[in-house]
Amino acid sequence: MKKRSNLIIGIIAFLAVAIILLFLIPTPNIIFPGQATAGQMYDDKNIVCQLSDDDTQKCVEMFAGKWCCLDSPSCGFDDNVYIQIGINKFLPACDGCGIVKSGNKYFTLTETERKTLDSILIKYGIKFPCV
Repeated sequence: MKKRSNLIIGIIAFLAVAIILLFLIPTPNIIFPGQATAGQMYDDKNIVCQLSDDDTQKCVEMFAGKWCCLDSPSCGFDDNVYIQIGINKFLPACDGCGIVKSGNKYFTLTETERKTLDSILIKYGIKFPCV
């Protein structure tokens, strides 16, 4: 009887953790994706441009579903170096690391994703690092 109650408690605890991990961990919600805009108004640059449909789709695929966390990374971020998709504004780290700021939360791109992001943005004249 005691083993059975321990098993039930274990299953309930496992399910509770699974529910928290699946549904309550914040991810960047890309609301009304629409067309993406990128900007770099930093030092001598004053670039604001609309991304192509293909580049927009690549950015949506890279950003959507990433796990976000509240953190204070040492990477530099600037509101004037951004990608805006619909109403969502993403700030890639200015020093070229793989961290992206979304609101007051952060998520990490893989090295390959960061290289893809850089190759997209360089087509529009936006270069990293920009610090």
